[in-house]
Amino acid sequence: MNVTKCNQDNAIKVAAFAIEFDSQVSSSEIEALYEYCSSGHSDFFHNERYLEGFSVQFTLDGNHTDAASNRIGVSLIGPDSWELIYRDNLIVFQTTNYASWEKSLEYFNQSISFFFKFLSSRNLNKRITTVGLDFLDEFIINDHNSSWITDLFCRESKYLPSFVFEQNNFWHAHIGFYRDQVLNIANLDYVCDKSNKHIQRISALHRFRNLQHEIPSDISPTIVECFNTMHSLNVELVKDLLTKEVLNDIGFEE
Repeated sequence: MNVTKCNQDNAIKVAAFAIEFDSQVSSSEIEALYEYCSSGHSDFFHNERYLEGFSVQFTLDGNHTDAASNRIGVSLIGPDSWELIYRDNLIVFQTTNYASWEKSLEYFNQSISFFFKFLSSRNLNKRITTVGLDFLDEFIINDHNSSWITDLFCRESKYLPSFVFEQNNFWHAHIGFYRDQVLNIANLDYVCDKSNKHIQRISALHRFRNLQHEIPSDISPTIVECFNTMHSLNVELVKDLLTKEVLNDIGFEE
């Protein structure tokens, strides 16, 4: 084929779990989580660091009066390149070394259980409003002058716009639909990266929205069920978009 997956076992460049809350993270929460992890409360995370922001204040005449860096979040590092980021009003658990859904869900359960116990220890009352699951898949185009589009994408796809099969240059397509109360979005981009490689990216985002879920002391079956549903919808989307040859190459079963 004229298409190569970005990894040895799959095409997933980045995978991320996300939970959005009804309130912004405070500076005291950032420091407390850093100290909570560094004091040995977690067997899962082995490194922690602050995320720094930079701000500049200006006067009306355009002169800056103050410039300062400030702590805007926390990053906790776990096994297999998994990272937990807590900033703004959300927590993200992501990796650039995706192996399998079962292992990813196991790691997520461990990380989020630790985080919920931290919130409980601080008596922090938050509500979960949105949960999300994101995948970024990448394929390297070995010969961009070939018929690589039909090698990669299925002509019978019910989601893929037909115009992509007529393209001979870089292009973008957007897909969106609701299923099982989940908003599913896919952005498809054919681009050239900094090393002059031609890349086909498939960025899939899945969202359970308008939730009002109390923070439990541990991971709840409801949250796990949400993520399993979104994962199933991602599998459905990928199977619809890609040819059987590519699906076999990235480890999808018939």
